[in-house]
Amino acid sequence: MKNKNKNKNKNKNKNYDYDSIDTGYYDHILNNSSGAQSKWHELKFKKIYMMINEERPKELLDVACGPGTFLSKLPDSINCYGVDIAQKQIDFASQKYGKKNVKFVKCKDAELPFNNDSFDLVTSVEFIEHISEDSCKKNLLEISRCLKKNGKLIITTPNYRSIWPFLELIVSRVTKENYLEQHITHYNRNRLEKMMLECGFINVKVESYLFLSPFFAYLNNDLSNWLFKLENKFIKRWGNLLIAQGEAVGE
Repeated sequence: MKNKNKNKNKNKNKNYDYDSIDTGYYDHILNNSSGAQSKWHELKFKKIYMMINEERPKELLDVACGPGTFLSKLPDSINCYGVDIAQKQIDFASQKYGKKNVKFVKCKDAELPFNNDSFDLVTSVEFIEHISEDSCKKNLLEISRCLKKNGKLIITTPNYRSIWPFLELIVSRVTKENYLEQHITHYNRNRLEKMMLECGFINVKVESYLFLSPFFAYLNNDLSNWLFKLENKFIKRWGNLLIAQGEAVGE
């Protein structure tokens, strides 16, 4: 029974149409909304930006870039590419955020239209939970191919050993997006680390972040930011998102 349920979970969004997501939906949430949902996206990006600033990449790729909001906040000194399977999201991103150093390209799943050793850093923000474990492995291997030797991958996904399943249920009930249908593969720290190691990444480090700080935005934005700083120092296990980094070995 356990294996049957697992397979059912893996396949339940096999035919999910990601073009059905409203164009620029997440861009609107971050830039035009207020409250916890907007703060959630702001803070999840902030953590990744901090890590990117430490690496100082020249060439960066964002896999499953959606409407391009994440790349739009990066400095002009970085040459950025965003890829996604949804054409209308790529069109939105190109129109709103495309510029000389930021380009958006439609791709097929696990087929990145770039040469070997093209990027210093690859990011993937809350993507792998939407695909099967086999597809995740193929994507990670393709990402590794495109990374330079010792290039870094930074990847985030929900932490299913936190209160995330409860939050996912609520969000799926009160917003337009049903994450219960979209999120078909559930990760914890050990499972994500194992996946990255199996795909050849080294020096893999997985921690968690974003616990309760976004929800305090309802009370006070500065309080939410202060709690976020505390969580980054003291809460590495119970955060609702996992964030992992690893290095490509190269040839």
